[in-house]
Amino acid sequence: HDGRPVLIVPVGQGDLKGILEAAPRADLLRHCIFLLETLEELKRKITLQHGVRIQTMYVVADMEGFSFWQLSSIEVVSAITETVRMYEDNYPEVLEEAYLVNAPSLFPMLWSIVKPLLTERTTSKIHIFGKEGWRELLAARWDVERLPAHWGGRLRGPDGDGRCTHMVCPGGTIPDKYRRKWSNSECAKSYTVAAGSCWTLPVSVPKAGSELRWRFGTTSGELSFAVRFRPPDSAKDGGEVRDLVEPTRVAFSHHAPHSGSVCCNEPGTYELVFDNSFSWLTRKELSYSVEVLPPPSEGTDLNNGVGPTKNSVATVD
Repeated sequence: HDGRPVLIVPVGQGDLKGILEAAPRADLLRHCIFLLETLEELKRKITLQHGVRIQTMYVVADMEGFSFWQLSSIEVVSAITETVRMYEDNYPEVLEEAYLVNAPSLFPMLWSIVKPLLTERTTSKIHIFGKEGWRELLAARWDVERLPAHWGGRLRGPDGDGRCTHMVCPGGTIPDKYRRKWSNSECAKSYTVAAGSCWTLPVSVPKAGSELRWRFGTTSGELSFAVRFRPPDSAKDGGEVRDLVEPTRVAFSHHAPHSGSVCCNEPGTYELVFDNSFSWLTRKELSYSVEVLPPPSEGTDLNNGVGPTKNSVATVD
């Protein structure tokens, strides 16, 4: 009724774990940015059409069907926190109000991950409901003729579909054929980290401003991972090795490898440390790929500005 768009997101029907087994986390983040920018464009069009400046939107996040197994994946938790941080850093004022409905019993666990990343101003705009009491509120808030019946309105899709899946993405489980077994890919190298041992992979970075990227996983179990910088003269002058990524113990699977990157502010040797010293009985079959991207001024295609060109990437064996 006030011209602001309403975004309905059936969060509980989505398969975030499956998505991250089919595509890198960075691709998911880029897709979220694409959706937010699409909404920004929609608001600009509404502003021009109606002569009233529209800057914010409403969100209905439906948690029906959300299960604990989604949160059991470190990639899912990392994707959630990364997306929330991106939202707060770049789109802090686009939300008018959010209605989180059908919150399950495990919701406090999810909220404990998300809430610390949100500003007090954002959390004050979020209204949380269980299974009851929200449909009447939404029906009173918006035009029921344009609100899908499943969420309190009267609008139905083809064949009487109350969820209006022709307008609202229905979600669903990602088919197995789209899930990648990354450890078998051509780009992945392999190494066996023996039980009770630690393996260090040195990576030479010749130029300051380069970006060091990694991606790795194991068939099962845990490894502690860290990234260190060793200055060129550290060996002969007793210089200290500096931690860039603090040692973190994480669980992996061959479907959802860990990925990350650091900006190399100095030339020298960067070390990726895979620590299995806490496991006295189990070796870890590690699959990994590492690449060094040169400084943007050298590796960027100025014709399209999309980032490093293929030929500028140095892959580390």
